[in-house]
Amino acid sequence: APSDGVVIDKHIVSGSAFKRGQALLRLADLSALWIETFAYERDLPLIESGMKASIRITNQPWREFVAEVMQVDPFLQDHTRTARVRLAVDNRDGQLQPGLFAQVTLHADFGEMLLIPEDAVLVSGEKRIVFLDMGDGRLKPVSIRTGYSDGEHVVVRRGLQEGDKIVTSGNFLIAAESKLKTGGAQW
Repeated sequence: APSDGVVIDKHIVSGSAFKRGQALLRLADLSALWIETFAYERDLPLIESGMKASIRITNQPWREFVAEVMQVDPFLQDHTRTARVRLAVDNRDGQLQPGLFAQVTLHADFGEMLLIPEDAVLVSGEKRIVFLDMGDGRLKPVSIRTGYSDGEHVVVRRGLQEGDKIVTSGNFLIAAESKLKTGGAQW
C-alpha cells in the first residue's frame, strides 16, 4: 500500500484468485475525520469556515471533541431548506469511527451586540417599533432595525443605544391606545 491506514473494505478472501492491479483492500486514514451536519437557512449567515465547534458522540456523551467548520454548501436542500456544513475533527487517538451520530454545537464570537426581548418589538408592515421610556410616564415610539433573532431575543442594529429603557410587555395595548389618540396615524 502506498500509505498507512485502516482497512475499511476487503475485496478478497483466503484462496481467491486475483489479477495484477486489482484492488484487494481499501485503506483509509482515520486520523482526521469529517462530520457532516445541516444548518437551517436562517442560521447560515452566522456560520463561516474556520468556526470552532464542540462535538458529542451518541455512544460517548461524556466526551467532547473539538472540530472546525471547513465548508458550508452554497445551496439549500429543497425539501428541508437546510445546507450541509462539513467540519473536520482530529481523530489521532482513534476514538471516533465513520458513521457515528454526533451532536454539533457551533461557537460564534459576534463581539458585542445590543439584544432586546423579541416581545418588545412591534411589527408594523416593514417597520419594527419599540416604545422608548422617556421618563415621567412618557413613551416614544422608535423605529429600529433588527438583525438575527433566536426566538427570545433579537439583535438591534440601529435605533437604540445601550442604556435605553424600553417597554417589554403590553406593547400591543400601548400601540392600540396611541393609535386611538392620534386618529390611527401610523408611525
